[in-house]
Amino acid sequence: YESSGDLNEDGLDDIVIVLEHKNNKAAERPILILLKQKDKSYILDKKSDSVMPIMYTEDDYKIIDSETIGIDKGILIINSYGSGGPNGNLFSHFQYFGKDLRLIYIETYDVGAGSWQSLYYDLEKGELEQEITNTMEEDMPVKSKNFKLKKVKYLFENASPEDIIRDAYKQID
Repeated sequence: YESSGDLNEDGLDDIVIVLEHKNNKAAERPILILLKQKDKSYILDKKSDSVMPIMYTEDDYKIIDSETIGIDKGILIINSYGSGGPNGNLFSHFQYFGKDLRLIYIETYDVGAGSWQSLYYDLEKGELEQEITNTMEEDMPVKSKNFKLKKVKYLFENASPEDIIRDAYKQID
């Protein structure tokens, strides 16, 4: 599937394409960034095999229920909605800085027995916010903590939002 919009903010609508293997649902899903040129042609600017999480396990268990990709005000937004249980939602944002397309933000939402957890990770500032909702109490209180993490720049070509948020969570746990 695909989406279009002005990703590099040059006034031309670019295209983002997610490829899926026709016969292997558990295969990697490459994502391509095609930048529109002034002559109306497109060039392949970026490709990543790690940005999009796999949709199914090798045992044919569906991990991702649905997804959306879009471009809004120069930001590539990828939203993956988990199929429930241990598979939560994962939202990631990418933005061009010069020629580099970088991961700038990750958000997760996970539901477990007794609690809900949300993580909001601003990679540009190195700030991570954790919210935990206690669903075992009637008023479902929310506890929020903020953490300062080392600023790291992740390029689109080799960024794995799943792995990055997992590593960030290990730093705060």
